[in-house]
Amino acid sequence: MKELFKYGIDALIARRNSIFGFGWIFHPELKISQVTLLLESDNGIIQRIPVTHGKNREDVAKNFFDIENAKSAGFIVYGGYKKINNSTAQLEIITDDNQINKLTVPIQYLDDTSNPNRLLNIQKNIYGILIKRFIALLKQGIGLRNIIEKVKRYLTTMPQKIDNPQEDIILKIRNNNIKKVVIIIDHDLGGGANKYREHIAQKYRNDNSAVLLLTYHVLSLQYVIELQIDEERKRYALDTLDILFELANKIELSELFYNTAVSFEKPETIPIILTNIVKAYGIPLTIAINDYFMVCPSQFLLDYQGNYCDIPNIKTCQNCLTQNKEGFITLFEHGDIVLWRKNWHDCLELANKIVCFSNSSKTILQKVYPFLTDDKFSIEPHEVSKPCSYPKINYYAQLNIGIVGHINVHKGAKIVQALADVIKNKKLPVKISIIGTIELACEQNIVSITGPYKTNELSTFIEKTGANIFFLPSICPETFSYVTQELILLGVPLLSFDIGAQGERIKQYAKGYVIPYGISPEAILTHIQKFYETIRQL
Repeated sequence: MKELFKYGIDALIARRNSIFGFGWIFHPELKISQVTLLLESDNGIIQRIPVTHGKNREDVAKNFFDIENAKSAGFIVYGGYKKINNSTAQLEIITDDNQINKLTVPIQYLDDTSNPNRLLNIQKNIYGILIKRFIALLKQGIGLRNIIEKVKRYLTTMPQKIDNPQEDIILKIRNNNIKKVVIIIDHDLGGGANKYREHIAQKYRNDNSAVLLLTYHVLSLQYVIELQIDEERKRYALDTLDILFELANKIELSELFYNTAVSFEKPETIPIILTNIVKAYGIPLTIAINDYFMVCPSQFLLDYQGNYCDIPNIKTCQNCLTQNKEGFITLFEHGDIVLWRKNWHDCLELANKIVCFSNSSKTILQKVYPFLTDDKFSIEPHEVSKPCSYPKINYYAQLNIGIVGHINVHKGAKIVQALADVIKNKKLPVKISIIGTIELACEQNIVSITGPYKTNELSTFIEKTGANIFFLPSICPETFSYVTQELILLGVPLLSFDIGAQGERIKQYAKGYVIPYGISPEAILTHIQKFYETIRQL
């Protein structure tokens, strides 16, 4: 069967203890149920890093237009590993008939010090990835302007390698007569956390402060620090995080602002660094709760079976963490939840303020860290603009479930997939309209997908799709949900699971309805149908 697999590796790169890659793989006849990256360590032990498979790849589907499995052939892998002794890895593929197949794939090492052209090769590697990404987006039919914006964003995040970045940073700060400097810690993965970070950074810059953004560049697997003065940006590649202590020692830092450290290499060091800097220099520390990374390396609080854990006892957490090998979790090499929470306990204890965007986040944090008193928290929901227009909903039409946003696994992609299967198998007169995108393939006769949209277009898209009731399928507790607030402002009927910020907000909404978490797809659909009938009678 091995030769029947079709696949392509867009990138598989490694540096120090991190590995990142993406590509596509499918079998013409059999569905793939699981993919794992196998790495052999120096002592002969096989390390297993889970691969997220099933992502839409329109470019692959166009090349293999007659094969249904090609559309959901995309995969991505990112995680931590211990030193390995060869330049290849294996993709272990399990198909739905439980057959196990292995494919050998090459790894490119970005920290091969024996190669004199190492830094040049890193740049070539990144540009090669971007070119492949550009071509894939073109084949997906995404507009050229959107593609240019995406590639431009990728290019502007590429760091510059110089010998003494701290000296260059200090010189620029002094030459610009900057008196206040703020360090912000945040990932570079996009989404709501980055949107909030930009808002915070802009406030600091407007106050004549320089911003130093510490982040992690996944395309080159290295830490980066970005200096922001007014509209100027300069990014420096870092070999170590010692620069933070050097900067704290040589310039007067006015604040440390932690946004999130998800995706960072050796993430357990971040709370230790923050704690030590605060203790040594007395710098105020603000912590924003954009996820639950300080509770668990599984930042969405999904257990090893992919379900919301609801914070069980510490023994259960420890057992789960040793079995939970999803992506970012493997970057925490020790795998000890007690150590993890000890590091964050010390950091949270020193924080001057903890910013939450919903009361549910405060409740979750206090469940794990009961020493955190209410006066430590500031509840600051994000601002969401009122809509320019409101959709006309046809409640006389057959049920059409609207699902809004980019729906990945933790946002409920598997729930949507399962709902579509129930509708198909029962031959129900129900449609699902995804206003946005979804990472898993769904039954095309049931599910329609609009593709990306802009917020001011949401009302128009709702009318075009004919959606008449809306469901937020997210399986994790959101810290804040922009989509929830946008749909509430539009006045549409809305359901979600009774968890997180989404459940908290929808319970307060006149046209809202929350359903129990963990029920079957059939039960979810029954709740939606009953709610729709109730709405139709209003």
